[in-house]
Amino acid sequence: MRARTGLLSVCLGRRRTVGRSMVGRAWTALWAERGLGFEGDWEAAGDFCNAVKDLRITYDAPVSRPGAYAVHLWLDRVGTTGLTYGFRFCSADGTTTYARGTRVLVRLDPATLRPAPWSEPFRTLGRELLRPRD
Repeated sequence: MRARTGLLSVCLGRRRTVGRSMVGRAWTALWAERGLGFEGDWEAAGDFCNAVKDLRITYDAPVSRPGAYAVHLWLDRVGTTGLTYGFRFCSADGTTTYARGTRVLVRLDPATLRPAPWSEPFRTLGRELLRPRD
């Protein structure tokens, strides 16, 4: 599991935005550390040309103030054209969970917008983030 901590910088009255925003930023930073990212060109995006197939979030507690928070990230599954990742948005010390959930992404061919296989380098990096089975 990988943890990320960052400052909350969105409207606190919109807690659904808070969780999604922090999780998205954490994933962007994690992939950037590995030399991967989306530069705005779908044709050149490679593995970042993808779509959200499913998103499930459970909100466990309200976020009531700005400060440092942690986002724990992991992959549950890396398939041929899809993956499922999990996340936990929590206090910096990990004692309070504010939101948790999963998201399913499907890799797309930029020309056809049909499912396409993940590249082998992406799959290799993804396997490093797989959550250990209990």
